[in-house]
Amino acid sequence: MVSPAILDNGSTTRLSLPSARVAWVDIARGLGIMAVVIGHTEAPGVGYLYFFHMPLFFILSGFLAKPAGDWAGYRAKVAKSAQRLLLPYLSFLLIITLIRYGVLHETHPAWYRHDLRTLFFGGAALVGCYGPFWFITCLFVTQLLFELLHVLVKPRNAILAVVVAAYLLAHLETAIPWFTGRVCPWSMDTALLALAYYSFGYYAKPLLNREWMPKVSVPLTLAVALIALMLSLAGMLHFWLDMKTRIYHDIILDLLIPLTLSTAVCYLAAWLSRRQWSAFIANLGVASLTVMYLHMSVNTWVMGIPALCGPLRSSSSACSFPGCSSIHSSNVSRCCGCCCWVSAIPPPDSLTGTKMAVKLSIKGIANFKL
Repeated sequence: MVSPAILDNGSTTRLSLPSARVAWVDIARGLGIMAVVIGHTEAPGVGYLYFFHMPLFFILSGFLAKPAGDWAGYRAKVAKSAQRLLLPYLSFLLIITLIRYGVLHETHPAWYRHDLRTLFFGGAALVGCYGPFWFITCLFVTQLLFELLHVLVKPRNAILAVVVAAYLLAHLETAIPWFTGRVCPWSMDTALLALAYYSFGYYAKPLLNREWMPKVSVPLTLAVALIALMLSLAGMLHFWLDMKTRIYHDIILDLLIPLTLSTAVCYLAAWLSRRQWSAFIANLGVASLTVMYLHMSVNTWVMGIPALCGPLRSSSSACSFPGCSSIHSSNVSRCCGCCCWVSAIPPPDSLTGTKMAVKLSIKGIANFKL
């Protein structure tokens, strides 16, 4: 049961601070997960959904955050986050993997070694049915970093300085060619960027709770969105944001556009929460993580819709999303020194080509392999 969370004084809509169940947050999550599902189709214009849909989830998580501020509380938060995020993560990972293995009946040990290693590293290395799983581990790492900052760095300005430094470091990483084509376990590096969105959600609570904000933010948001859309259609704005594949290259726009559009979604959710028919969207938001875990599997297994960035794409194939080819084109199967980076590993050569394509096509599960 979703409890009301919007306070109405008769003239303006006011967003409430976190409670046991915040209605507008659930509706915003529902809108966000619909954007994620649509974004994984080939519908025209879905690229624009990437401008905000993943940052929105980090912002909403930050809005609900309640940092402990001490080591005892930090350990409790780690345990709670692990239970709420990692336990379902491992459960869904195991279920989907067992189904895949049961259907494929693969007999090559090298294939299993490659597959299990990819599953272990997670993050951007996961594609196909596991494609959205990167978000869970990235959110977990982001939460731990944010909690740790409130234990080690007490002053608010100092915390914000660290967040800004992490944001700049995330962009520095994308500018260094050595990192191209390499993935970090659990998308830990992407957490440096996500920390900025998460922090905005946390520190914007008073701002979002002001009664006059919708009157200011809604027109401003619409104006920014319209200008960005017109510039993009005119070819004057070349903006793209894909957190999973580390496509974030504009220090200013990577904040301005996602934060502006996400704020608009929040106020849209606040408006919708006053409509009775919005209960469906709220319930979808409550189940957003389950939808995120399973929607690519449903696309692949039931509906027969190919999952984007599927594992059968060769290094010369073009993906409909920029940057994906840089992750899957590497033929290097090795650890890169003592750091945690690894090159994305293609399936063994003995399983590639026509034999594998025919085998998977007959089974109707062309995206079962990583």
